[in-house]
Amino acid sequence: MRLGRGDVSLVLLAGGYNNRMRRTDRTLPKSLVALHDVPPVMILLTQRFIRDDVQVVVTCDAQAAETFRVLYPQVARSVKIVEDDFVGTGRALRMGVEAARSRWVLVANADTIVPVDLTAWYRDIDLVAPVHQLLVPRSVQNSMLIGVDPVSGAVRHWGEGTGQSPACRLQPASSTGVYLVNRSSWLAWQYSDGLSLESDILPEAVSGGLVHGTIAPSSMPVFDYGTTERLQELQDNGRLRHDLLAAAHLVPKGYRCPPPSYIYEPMAISSGRLLSAASGAPS
Repeated sequence: MRLGRGDVSLVLLAGGYNNRMRRTDRTLPKSLVALHDVPPVMILLTQRFIRDDVQVVVTCDAQAAETFRVLYPQVARSVKIVEDDFVGTGRALRMGVEAARSRWVLVANADTIVPVDLTAWYRDIDLVAPVHQLLVPRSVQNSMLIGVDPVSGAVRHWGEGTGQSPACRLQPASSTGVYLVNRSSWLAWQYSDGLSLESDILPEAVSGGLVHGTIAPSSMPVFDYGTTERLQELQDNGRLRHDLLAAAHLVPKGYRCPPPSYIYEPMAISSGRLLSAASGAPS
């Protein structure tokens, strides 16, 4: 069985603030931090999928949703934002899947640049399992910690969080933080709130034989900019930023995005209203 038009919605996991980043904009969700000359990756993904008539659901709390709407009102009108004080990526994902209207849901971490054409990936999948995981041969976050059966494609080993490498008979790979999940199967699966998707829920799914992995060829590693050092690397290195986005098919080759509107004082939030939003220069 293959996916057809209208079979997929996109859920972006955009909860979480810059607790590890210790920046002046630490109250801004890390997925909404602009990359100098380009909008956040989450916005680029959202715009791209909306152009393809794909429903987009962003999981974040009310404060992040308000920031989102102020910064990108043209996108917010087309996006259903799930607002709640959720705990754990597992519950966040469940909320997003519940809001989706499609049979299958493409799930992506919103602060990760994945150097793979996501549309081409999910359209080419043979839907043999309720969960399909996009993998790459190597990654900067973790090194070859997921083991895939080279014959069946089933994920047999989950070493993220434990640091354990897969057995030699398995094909080693690294996660991209991108998953295609069957909506009805995912909602029927019972698990408690407060669990982490990648530390608690997916390891259980792997042990139950529910996950199929696709190792996509990639010329560049997955780039997670959820820490100060990683974000700074993107901010300082225009060539790296452009090459990563081009590899992820988020911008055409050779194209430079114009400077986005940027919030310079995201901490200035009072009585549920943003007091400072500027474009071009601090107010």
